[in-house]
Amino acid sequence: MRLHGFREPGMPLGPEMTGGPNEVWSYGEEAYRVPARYLRLREHLKPYVLDVMRQAHEEGLPVMRPLFLEFPGDQAAWTVDDAHLFGPGLLVAPVLTAGATARTAYLPAGARWTDAWTGAVYEGGATVTVDAPLDRIPLFLRDDARLPVAE
Repeated sequence: MRLHGFREPGMPLGPEMTGGPNEVWSYGEEAYRVPARYLRLREHLKPYVLDVMRQAHEEGLPVMRPLFLEFPGDQAAWTVDDAHLFGPGLLVAPVLTAGATARTAYLPAGARWTDAWTGAVYEGGATVTVDAPLDRIPLFLRDDARLPVAE
């Protein structure tokens, strides 16, 4: 089997490996707070993540789901290609444009959605625009979904 260059002991250092600091804490407190916030969120959602992984294993459902998988009767959900559901209860609308500070996202009909960061509640079947600063990925909680979380 052919070895790939990155596995060889004599691999040359490229321009991306300058030897400079690359740990998140090397960039100051503000940069450190962002991943720390998401690590806390991940731990809080651990029971939900485990449940979604169980569904993937036992039922073959994908972890990252297109909106139409949970909302097949919503025609608009079939056209969304820039957001996904993480399991049945979390809608993730990542910011895909550099420098953007707001994000417009479609929330599928048939459920109410709560902005995970602000607590604002939206009726499904609508497009909403939410703030999306660099340190916040737009995330919406489906009101009728079971969402086990750690205390």
